[in-house]
Amino acid sequence: MKYPIYCCLYLSLCCYQNPVFAINISEERAAALESLSLLDLEDLQEIEIKLDDVFDIFGALVRDKSVSIATGEAQKASVAPAVTSVITAQDIEAMGARTLAEALRSVPGMYVGTHWLTDSPTYAVRGLLTATNPEILVMIDNVPIKALNTGGVGRGWGDLPVANIARVEIIRGPGSAVYGADAFSGVVNILTKTAADMKGGEAGARIGSYDTYEGWVQYGKQLGELDIAASLEVINSDGFNGIVESDGQSFYDQQLGTSASNAPTEVDNRKENYDLNLNMGYQGWRLHALYQSRDLGYNASSLTASPKTGDTLEDNRFLLSLTRQWQLNNDWDLQGQLSYYYRDIDSGLFTSFPAGAFGGLDPDGMHFAWYLEQVNTRGEFSAFYHGFNEHTVRLGVGYAQEDLQQFNWRSDFGLDAQGNVLAFDSPVVDVSGTDASALSTAVRRNKFIYAQDTWNFATNWSLTTGLRYDDYSDFGSTINPRFALVHQFNETFTSKLLYGSAFRSPSLEEQSVKNTGSIVGNANIQPEEIETWELAFVYRPNDVLNLNTNLFTYRATDKIIRLPEDVSGIQIERYQNAGEQTGRGLEAELRWKINVKTSLLANYAYVDTEDQNGDPTPIVPHQTAYLRADHLLGNNWFIDAQVNWVALRKRTSIDPRPATDNYTTVDLSLRYKGLSTGSWDFAVGLRNLFDDNMYESMFYNPGTSSYFADDIPIAEREWFSEIRYRF
Repeated sequence: MKYPIYCCLYLSLCCYQNPVFAINISEERAAALESLSLLDLEDLQEIEIKLDDVFDIFGALVRDKSVSIATGEAQKASVAPAVTSVITAQDIEAMGARTLAEALRSVPGMYVGTHWLTDSPTYAVRGLLTATNPEILVMIDNVPIKALNTGGVGRGWGDLPVANIARVEIIRGPGSAVYGADAFSGVVNILTKTAADMKGGEAGARIGSYDTYEGWVQYGKQLGELDIAASLEVINSDGFNGIVESDGQSFYDQQLGTSASNAPTEVDNRKENYDLNLNMGYQGWRLHALYQSRDLGYNASSLTASPKTGDTLEDNRFLLSLTRQWQLNNDWDLQGQLSYYYRDIDSGLFTSFPAGAFGGLDPDGMHFAWYLEQVNTRGEFSAFYHGFNEHTVRLGVGYAQEDLQQFNWRSDFGLDAQGNVLAFDSPVVDVSGTDASALSTAVRRNKFIYAQDTWNFATNWSLTTGLRYDDYSDFGSTINPRFALVHQFNETFTSKLLYGSAFRSPSLEEQSVKNTGSIVGNANIQPEEIETWELAFVYRPNDVLNLNTNLFTYRATDKIIRLPEDVSGIQIERYQNAGEQTGRGLEAELRWKINVKTSLLANYAYVDTEDQNGDPTPIVPHQTAYLRADHLLGNNWFIDAQVNWVALRKRTSIDPRPATDNYTTVDLSLRYKGLSTGSWDFAVGLRNLFDDNMYESMFYNPGTSSYFADDIPIAEREWFSEIRYRF
């Protein structure tokens, strides 16, 4: 196991993790493509079409385009004071990615898993992951997308289609000094397309395995100083129906001699998604409106597999942001943003225990349902000052409010509205707005201020320092610093020494949940904290080879975990700041433009993590590797092959189950791009070509409300076919 680690350590002497993916296509390349589209077939056959002419997936990397996620201002990725990656629309199309999750699987050090409740992705960076996935900050056009009740993107996130994505910028490592709460292990910022990205219209359709049907249409146009872009994306799928052989109830059946469990049963990965976007710009102003609707089937509850029923999780979201950018004079660049984010979610009737549970004492089982409405409002203003010699200073201030405006709770267990204990055979009763409800309405307010300075104190040396202060209405204040020392030894080699601290705020469930069984919130809970050190190298010996390595170590303290507690003879689990996690590892990456027709990307990531008990972090893989090859066949056919290896998903010391099996997937995409006509594209693809058996690890803690015995199966081999028309 140590051999690949030593190899990567040797590689780290001359390489560093740099953004692998190109930014937007250049104006020169766009002009070249336009000229190619005007040629007839005979003329086109006389010209050697290069890979860069079809998908600029390497050239833009070599030219070292800029990223803005590290500091808020565009700068060269090689000197950005963070470990960043960029995925562009061209990368997404070239690899045949159908969702954001598929695209993010190419990022070293990031593991994209599946949530046990619904077919929604979870994002683990460097081994940091909990059940509701609040450790990573996800944004759309710089607006945080956060569920106040769980802390993550929400149980109904349902993934994101990709037709309207212009690019995705990723930070692996702490980002709270710039972005505040929940930029704990990393940041994902999804930037949507403007009229400049669309350059006209496109309509597309895709069909595939599991009765999957997708369609999209988008159009962008410049009208004088006004640019306007709009898109609609629709997905409908029955989803993969793998079998769960046993669940938490199976454990109790063995102890009590019953057979109440639904297992073995199929998982329910149905989904029906709608995404509607409007993006407008005028004289430095930009308005973005986004509506998302998700209707998702249930894989499982916390204790029992959920057979396919009529009940689904319905999640609707609406985002509205207004951004203004302007230059006050030669020294001042200013930006302000106002945003509004609304979300409502309806769980339908959810089964916690199946019929016949508790040795037959509960003939109908235990059920509950919730409905919530949340509104996030946010305002932020920042300014860059360039008037000092060798310094660029950024100052920012803002205010955010998260408001759980409505929470409805119905159940046939716990307490009724008068505080009486419900019997096993009770009907489902509505206790919304009473003390018996699982959650109450709540408001969290956050005031923040930050400062950042980039000092070019010597030739090819820069030092970036930053500090952010956040004050919360419910748990107090926190301060998070960062610094980054960057040195360009020469034109081919750059090194970075990075330090940062970050925090993730406690969710409303962790603070105040009650009457859902044995889980109880803690009003005195405090934020989790993390400190991270990174040593990074970039080595680019020529225009066709790029090598990157990043070494890191971190220590997360005050981790929020549930601990058993006796209250008046009743055993409960209360949230406490009693956890800790340490991690160390590396990420190595190679990008090689083999010739004008072929490009290769390879990366490897290793992390060694332990909790406060010395146990390895469960669920997440401790080793991953990724290989991607792109090749242009002739002038119009493009093939992409990807290999994804996931290994060493360990169990805790109390878990007697064998470790979750490693898996390797091979994905293929074949695409026709009509450069001579410029209108029609066709593609076919296979995922998991060799039909490797794959499972998502599940937590294990018998006798608790989080126990689920069997791992969740992941999709088998599947196919898709796609057509696009540009107008």
